[in-house]
Amino acid sequence: MKRTIAFIIGCCLISLAGCTKFLDTVPDSRTEINSADKFISLVTSAYPMANYAPLVEARVDYVSDLGQGETTPTNSSSFFWRDVDDTQPDSPDGQWEFYYKSIADVNYALKSAEERKLRDIEPYVAEAKIIRAFAHFNLVNLFSRFYEYGGANDSPGIPYVTEPETTVIKQYERGTVASTYEAIEKDLTEGLKDVGTESAYSVPAYHRPTHSPCASISIRGNGLRSSNTPTRFSPVRPRRTT
Repeated sequence: MKRTIAFIIGCCLISLAGCTKFLDTVPDSRTEINSADKFISLVTSAYPMANYAPLVEARVDYVSDLGQGETTPTNSSSFFWRDVDDTQPDSPDGQWEFYYKSIADVNYALKSAEERKLRDIEPYVAEAKIIRAFAHFNLVNLFSRFYEYGGANDSPGIPYVTEPETTVIKQYERGTVASTYEAIEKDLTEGLKDVGTESAYSVPAYHRPTHSPCASISIRGNGLRSSNTPTRFSPVRPRRTT
């Protein structure tokens, strides 16, 4: 009887050990940001891969007739001011997804750095916030009404996301165009405080926002809020927003 009880207890212990090992295993290929090097690598890879030129430039005078050749629905539909029924990276769907993927990467990096209390990463934290501001700036200009100098700017903006997504389908508030610009300005202002010169980065070519270009971005954003002749994108609509 004692042997039977010992055998059962032993089997239970082995099962529990195996269960613990299984539960400790990361369920997918995500990277755990537990060091400064990993944080820097994720921020460096978080730059948006979207290219709005084929979508936007076809809607204005910045086009040329090159004769016969290949075209894409994004480019041709934009030229004729039709809704774009396409999902490739330069389409409205692609812009929406790529910019929010960039934002998600940055938010995950910033949250991990805060929880792990990573040190000596101030220029890269600043870079992450500037990337987030840049991505939201392009999104609000592509998918919302233009910022109107002196106006209420109370039309729907875009979701300004600053936290990692931890639910499968999360509902976001769009806010207004005005509130979106306020959030962009906040990220830019905080980023400009700590963004470094080229000497602050191990490989400067991989880190675009040094102080001078970031100041230019800030001036451009402020110009939209204090000028009657801002630089504008042509608004488009994604086929889906979920």
